[in-house]
Amino acid sequence: MPLSKTININDITIYVWHITESPEDLLSLLLLQDSLADIEMLKNFKAVSRQQEALVERLLIYEHFKNHQVSLCHRKNGSPYLLNANQNISISHTKGWVALALSGKANFGIDIETIASQQRVSKIKDYFMTPFEYPQGEDVSHLYQLVVWCAKESVFKSQVNGVVNSMKDYYIPFFELREEGFFPAFFQGGKSRNEVGVTYYINQSYVLTVADACGVIP
Repeated sequence: MPLSKTININDITIYVWHITESPEDLLSLLLLQDSLADIEMLKNFKAVSRQQEALVERLLIYEHFKNHQVSLCHRKNGSPYLLNANQNISISHTKGWVALALSGKANFGIDIETIASQQRVSKIKDYFMTPFEYPQGEDVSHLYQLVVWCAKESVFKSQVNGVVNSMKDYYIPFFELREEGFFPAFFQGGKSRNEVGVTYYINQSYVLTVADACGVIP
């Protein structure tokens, strides 16, 4: 399997795949007896990139479980879940990359974005960042903004109970940007405050964030 990276964080296994294969090559890697079902699945996606992403998702699931009976499904809101496996799943795509996280625990989420996305994300920073998330009101780098964007995307995915409606529902205190690190994200609602821990990784190709809900803080 041409996996680029496998990461383990707090009982969450994360796979990252750099797509260089054609849909036909990926389909041949599955080696399924019921490969016709996967060929039919491809008909749901007109774009070649979506076909590749869908096949990589299934390859990674098989790589993890070694069981072709474990299948990927989606709820009405688009969130993924697994049949025939007592584990939860979170998935993210960006141009040429797929990240997939699996765990027996609940309330986690993953996001991946290419480094090249930082210019685009910077243009919409007012959509997902508040002035309080800048150090003393000063500007921050585009890369910093990209990490915050990814973090909030992964936090959103971690909140399966739907308590998050907006990127600005969560507040991320200023942190020192490194190649990898950890910071909390806070949601203030009702009589309690939810805290979600976010682990992030940065390399020359992408930013990866994993949000893991740590419970309620009184």
